[in-house]
Amino acid sequence: MQRIGFGRIDSLRVVGGQPVFDPPPRVIREVKLGAVRSSLEHDASADFTVKRAFVDLLAEFVAVDTANVAIEIRHGLPVRLIVEEVARD
Repeated sequence: MQRIGFGRIDSLRVVGGQPVFDPPPRVIREVKLGAVRSSLEHDASADFTVKRAFVDLLAEFVAVDTANVAIEIRHGLPVRLIVEEVARD
């Protein structure tokens, strides 16, 4: 998500509350033309703090259990989850 920066991940399967990358989801990046780009630093240190947005995203994966999802990404963080489920009675 940090690499994407701005955009979305489409057609990600969630099965049993876990993301499944087979088949691979589609990644759509948004690039604003004419703007000064800021590089996103990748923090691989042991002190990396998980942002609340990631915690919420994983909790939603567990809540939906099995579905196809899209994740909107802003500033390298998930900001919106769109869930496609089969309607049940």
